[in-house]
Amino acid sequence: MFSEQSCQAIKLLHVICENVSRASICDIIESLKGVVEIYSNNLPLPDLLDKEIIRWKNFCDKMEDPKPKNLQASLLKCNKQALPNIHTLLCIGCTLPVTSCECERCASALRRFSNYVRASMKDGRLGALTLLHVHRDKVEALQKTEITKLFIKLHPRRMELPSLVI
Repeated sequence: MFSEQSCQAIKLLHVICENVSRASICDIIESLKGVVEIYSNNLPLPDLLDKEIIRWKNFCDKMEDPKPKNLQASLLKCNKQALPNIHTLLCIGCTLPVTSCECERCASALRRFSNYVRASMKDGRLGALTLLHVHRDKVEALQKTEITKLFIKLHPRRMELPSLVI
């Protein structure tokens, strides 16, 4: 049903602090073998991963409750200099797409902009406009006057003409 790479990538969840605290070091090392094979080119020091897992487990065991329960929270607690391989694995886990919903959402939003405005617009502006449309719930939280003032500050020459915005 799932590809081999997807099955191995899900094992990155074993690096989450809460899961590390519950499992033994041997179990963690064993579960990450396939992941290390796939992402060994991305790891800074793949030979030292076993020792880093031991240090990461000790760090997670000593951590006060509540321990991080997801990849992002664990990434924020991980020291990149002390545990470069663990940090990289957590980064990889955070960036892997879980579903294709976001991509499909962006594609359908782009279709709505498929008109003259899109044809006469450069890629950077089109991308920004599409992102604003897709994440409009977050944009609505921003104050429109703040956005207007920022635009005026960044582009004072455009505001020399009588403006309908303000």
